Amino acid sequence: MVGPFLAMFSQSLKSPSEASTYPFKWIPTNITFENYMRLLRTSALPRWFLNSMIIATVGMVEQLITCTMGGYAFARKEFPGRDAIFWLGMSMMMIPFQVTMIPMYILFALLRLLNTYWAFFIPAISGIFGTFLMRQAIIGLPKDYEDAARVDGCSELGVIWHVIVPMCKPALAVFGVYQFILHWNEYLWALLVVSSNDMKPLTLGLATIQSQYTTPSEIMAAATLMFVPTLIMLIALQRYIMRGVILAGIR
Repeated sequence: MVGPFLAMFSQSLKSPSEASTYPFKWIPTNITFENYMRLLRTSALPRWFLNSMIIATVGMVEQLITCTMGGYAFARKEFPGRDAIFWLGMSMMMIPFQVTMIPMYILFALLRLLNTYWAFFIPAISGIFGTFLMRQAIIGLPKDYEDAARVDGCSELGVIWHVIVPMCKPALAVFGVYQFILHWNEYLWALLVVSSNDMKPLTLGLATIQSQYTTPSEIMAAATLMFVPTLIMLIALQRYIMRGVILAGIR
């Protein structure tokens, strides 16, 4: 599993001539960072990187906030049609994105939000998958802590922030990483709504680089830069991710 990533990083450190040689060499003869420097000088890579970081971070935060609140409502509150609304939302997961992307594109075109960050932020406001995940995590929590917080005068938002969120850190970490990677790798929707070079995320920028640059070393350098943020996030949240997987297996 790790092999392709090591090969990608190895190729990015080679000169164009060495990267094209056969058989493949895992350790470069002369390590060089010129491929990274050339990409930064001749392309809008920093701007694309910033766009992807903004889109992925905002999308992740939006989902964490709204899905936690939605999961709490479906897990703890009683209101008419609760189960029907929940399962109606679950059934929407069966509809592929390719069915809804054209109506969504027309809607954003009418709202004149194409080629803006809002074209990414608004669709990511909430999601039924995250609501379902947080609902299942909250159902497994004892209610006594919430009752004790209310006795101390805590509001509903206070209960969510001070009681539910700390006890759901593993589930939030797993869901947060999933959402960050999902938005970081966004390509099809970005291909529809983005028209200017300055608004391209890194996925579209990488496709542009592949058409402009022919050397494998430069393409692998761009792919490595795209991979690094997700790797850092996985390492930083590894403890919570493992706890979430273990608790899910026990349940």
